[in-house]
Formats: sequence, C-alpha cells, structure tokens
Amino acid sequence: MFVKKNIIKQAARTTGTNEEDLAIFLAESKQRTYEPNEWLFHESTPRQ
Repeated sequence: MFVKKNIIKQAARTTGTNEEDLAIFLAESKQRTYEPNEWLFHESTPRQ
C-alpha cells in the first residue's frame, strides 16, 4: 500500500513509532474501505 511520507512521519510522531518500522509495516498492508454502518467485527464472534 502506498502512503505519503508526510503521513507516515506524522503517524510515527503521534504514536511514538520509528518511521522506518512504520513504513515497512504499511508496505505489507492492504487498503480497505468500509461503507457507513458496515460491521468491522462483532463482539464475541470467533475469528475466521
């Protein structure tokens, strides 16, 4: 996933994370968009 460097820098500063580590983590992630009222998870639901 492509994330602008300034966003990585701001997120790293806010969370106290190393910029390089955060960039590596985000490079391995996938972007997903959720619709309004779409469930991300249900409490007590087993993992799939």
